[in-house]
Amino acid sequence: DTIPFCALSGSSGTVFLVFTNGGPLTEVIDTQAISTIGKTNIKINFNQYRGYTTTPPSINLYYSPDNGSNWFPITWTETGTLFTWVNTGDISLPIGAENNAQLKLRFSVNGTGSGEHTAIDDFTVKATF
Repeated sequence: DTIPFCALSGSSGTVFLVFTNGGPLTEVIDTQAISTIGKTNIKINFNQYRGYTTTPPSINLYYSPDNGSNWFPITWTETGTLFTWVNTGDISLPIGAENNAQLKLRFSVNGTGSGEHTAIDDFTVKATF
């Protein structure tokens, strides 16, 4: 299966992050530290593609208020849409993500070795100033 470029409105289009499910491994990507000092109502948003079979791996989301020393899950509902890019909509982070000098975010996928994949593009962080 080939992942097409993301053509959703406002998308960067040609570069995206892919998690492949080629082995029983956990793939993890962490962001650089982001300052949320003086900011509230932290949200993330990204485009997602899920493909290959009916059970592509789910993305687990986490945040760290202390530059990666501790990680906490972010509750969200992943779309069931397959073989097309969709926008996740705004995903609200817990209050613990607010007012941090070194907030990090983590994307994690647990592989099963069955060849499925998921991709993300156009990741953004939003906040109230």
